Amino acid sequence: MLFHCIREVLEAKPGMFPKHEELLPRAHFGKVFAVWPEELGYGSFDMQAQPYSSIKRLQDRRNDTIHKNSALTSLAMAKSALYSAVEGARGIALHFRGTDGFPYDRVLEKYSLHVQPWFTDVAFIDRRT
Repeated sequence: MLFHCIREVLEAKPGMFPKHEELLPRAHFGKVFAVWPEELGYGSFDMQAQPYSSIKRLQDRRNDTIHKNSALTSLAMAKSALYSAVEGARGIALHFRGTDGFPYDRVLEKYSLHVQPWFTDVAFIDRRT
């Protein structure tokens, strides 16, 4: 959702953000998430608030898994990750597009997600156990 919204902004204002247009194909999620919204005039995400703090923790956990620092998970982590990711995508869409900006509301009405703990609140599995 983040890159889709960023692409929409850049396409709506061609040439206004040439650095971002050039960097987008190789941009890293963490940098785009932390810095680009404000640079593009949308204000930064409040990284201390949900869902943004959970998005950050999800990104960190994904990187740990990819780089084999940790791949252990539990059902509680998986449910929390799904819930946090969906709510994070909603938060990003609303941030860039406004109140009707999340395109998956109709799907979620039909296939509702049960509220889960935020990913920042879920305990990770320790390798030693």
